Amino acid sequence: MDSRHSKQAAAKEVSHVFALLADLAEAARRADWPRTQELTAAVLENPVPERPEDLVAYLDKLQRALTTARISRTFAANSLARLNAAASFSAAQMG
Repeated sequence: MDSRHSKQAAAKEVSHVFALLADLAEAARRADWPRTQELTAAVLENPVPERPEDLVAYLDKLQRALTTARISRTFAANSLARLNAAASFSAAQMG
């Protein structure tokens, strides 16, 4: 009975971490950087899954969240660069 209880607890932890990783990817996609930071801290506070299949899934979800964050930050940086270029062009036209 104790073994079954520990397996259920482990499954619940894994499910919770997977939900955190999904939320992290979504926050990064929305460029909600304060929420992304909170979720990153929450992910780090949880144990890494022990079962090999859970570990593979964990790493896949983590990689997807990181890739989403990189793409989102790149998009934001490109948008900022375009806005700065447009502002410089407008200032040059007026001045």
